[in-house]
Amino acid sequence: MNKHRTAAWVTAVLCVSPAFAQREMVSFDPPGSVGVVPFSINNGGVVTGNYDDAIGQRHGFVRSAAGAITSFDPPGSIYTYPSSINDAGAITGYYWDGNFPYHGFVRDALGGFVSFDPPSGFLYLSSLLINAGGAVTGSYGSATEWHGFVRNAAGVITLFDPPGSINTGMSGINATGTISGVFSTAPLTPGHGFVRDPAGAITVFDPPGSIGTYMSGINSAGAISGFYLDASYHTHGYLRDAGGAFLLFDVPGSVSFETRGINTTGAIVGVYIDTAGNVRGFVRDPTGGFLSFDAPGNNPISVAGINDAGSITGSYLKNNRAYGFVFAVTFHSTIQGIASLLSGGEIDNKGIANSLTQQIEAAMNSAGLARIAALNAFINHVKAQSGKHISVAGAQMLLDDAYALLAGS
Repeated sequence: MNKHRTAAWVTAVLCVSPAFAQREMVSFDPPGSVGVVPFSINNGGVVTGNYDDAIGQRHGFVRSAAGAITSFDPPGSIYTYPSSINDAGAITGYYWDGNFPYHGFVRDALGGFVSFDPPSGFLYLSSLLINAGGAVTGSYGSATEWHGFVRNAAGVITLFDPPGSINTGMSGINATGTISGVFSTAPLTPGHGFVRDPAGAITVFDPPGSIGTYMSGINSAGAISGFYLDASYHTHGYLRDAGGAFLLFDVPGSVSFETRGINTTGAIVGVYIDTAGNVRGFVRDPTGGFLSFDAPGNNPISVAGINDAGSITGSYLKNNRAYGFVFAVTFHSTIQGIASLLSGGEIDNKGIANSLTQQIEAAMNSAGLARIAALNAFINHVKAQSGKHISVAGAQMLLDDAYALLAGS
C-alpha cells in the first residue's frame, strides 16, 4: 500500500465553524492499482471503492480507518464496482462476470458474498446504496430506461418508480428506509427530485426556481442535499428538511458546483470550479460556513462523501492517474490544532497546551483500550479547561477531534 500525508489542514477557510477547522489529507493507493476511485465512507472511517489493475480489470477494495487495504471481488467477477458501505462494514455494489446481466452483491464484514440480479429482461444495475439495516436500493435498466428498487435485508426486492418516470436514479437510503433520488419523464429532459418513505409513498419535489434538480444524499433526520439549475443554467445548492422546507445556498467563489453528500449533522460536501478554473473541494457546515480544500499539488479533486465525524473521502488526478484520499481528523492534525489554538491565543497557557499534546501523542502511540483511555483523559482535560484556559470554541474543536478519533479507534 502506498500512503502519504499531505499538509492540508486548512487550504482556504471561507468562514467555517471550529468543527471543520483542522483536517489532514491522507492519500492512498491499493497495491497493484493504476487508478483508484473511493465511493463511500462509513462512521468508523472505513472506505470502499474500486481500482483498476495493470491489465485493465477492476477490483473492489475496503480501507480501514488505520489505513489497511483489502482487495476483493465477488466470485467470477472481472469488473467489480462497490458503491456503498454501512457502519457494520457491509458493502454493496455490482459486478460483471463477462456475461449479462450485471449482478448485484452484498459483501459482509467477514468477506462473505450474496449476489442478486435485476428483473428479467434488464441488463444493468447502478447506484447501489446500503443502509444500517442492510437494505439496498438502486436502479436497474436497459439502454433506454432505468427504474428503482429496494432489496430488504432478507433479500425481498420491491420495484418502484415516481409517477411517469422512465429514468429513476438513487442518491441515498437512511436507517429508516427512506430513499431519495431523481427521475425524468422523457429522454434528455431535466430531472426532478423525489423521496420515498418506508411505506412506499413517493413525494416529488423541485427547489424554487429549478429547471433541473439533482441530489446527493439523505441523512438520518430525512434532510436531503442536492443542487439545481436555474433558468440561466446557473448552479445553486439546496437543503430540504424532512418537512419539505428548502434552504438555498451558493458556494462562495464558485462559477459552478455540485454537492456530493450530507451527514447527520447537516454538513454538506461537494466540489466546485473557482473563477480561476481550479476544481476544489468544499464543506458547508451546519451553521452555513464554508471550508475549501485542495488535493496535493492543487490537482483536480473529486469528493465522494462525508461521514458523521466529518471525515471526507474522494479522489484526485495527478499525471492522468487517480489517487484516493481521506480528509479527516488525525492525531497529527489534532496536534497541529493545539499548536494553532496556542499561537492564536485560544489556549492561553503553554503548559496546558504541552500537556494536551502529550495526551494525544500517548493515544497515537498506543492501541485498543489504552488508546481509548488516553483519548478519554484528553477529553476530560479539555472539558475541565473549557472557558478557562481554553476558549469555548477552541475546546469544542478539540472535543470534536477527540470524538472523531474515538470513532476510528
